[in-house]
Amino acid sequence: MVVRNLFGSSDLSDATRRRLDLAVAVAQERLLGTHVRYALDLVELVRGRVEFMSALDIYVRMLGLDDDDARVVTTQVMARIGEREEEQEEAEAAAAEATAAKAAASAPDPARPASDGDGRPHRSFIAAIRDRLRGRENDELRTLVDLHRARTEVALLETHVDNAMSFVDVARTERPVDEAAEMYIESLGVREAIAPVVYYITLDRLSDEFLPRTAARAPAEGQTPGG
Repeated sequence: MVVRNLFGSSDLSDATRRRLDLAVAVAQERLLGTHVRYALDLVELVRGRVEFMSALDIYVRMLGLDDDDARVVTTQVMARIGEREEEQEEAEAAAAEATAAKAAASAPDPARPASDGDGRPHRSFIAAIRDRLRGRENDELRTLVDLHRARTEVALLETHVDNAMSFVDVARTERPVDEAAEMYIESLGVREAIAPVVYYITLDRLSDEFLPRTAARAPAEGQTPGG
């Protein structure tokens, strides 16, 4: 994620610049967290049909991540999957031990083994996603990926807007809110395709605070707002 420092040469106060630097760092973490969550979701959705690294590559290319972000997202997704596999193995081992103990209690014959398993899963997550695409599954998979991308793009858009609102809140004492929203978009390098949407949704959220009430915007007589 390309971050541009727009504050060093501006006439912002030192305190505001420091707060904006912190807001940028928090925004980056939120965006990366969103990417990790949805990349992991995609890996799980296509499990058994697309190899693990291929699924991550699809996500990276689909969302246009740069090399640094792709590396961070890939590493964190792998770590999360590793943690889940370890938890699953521990749970299955505990279940196997409980089953063995129950069998031993009901039939305490020392000559008969309590269990014929070793408590490990028969097929790991990595092994489960090694199957290649087959026939008409390609169309089904393409639809699934498109739906997932739509959900991811909306989640990223919402994250950007939340970040922009935090950014505006910091800068609003020294910048008009529209300029502050633009500063967020430029400093985070928001993709050109969604930058105007982030900008307008952010300003829309601020509109009730700054726009005067008009007859067209007032609720109808006897009707509560939102009713």
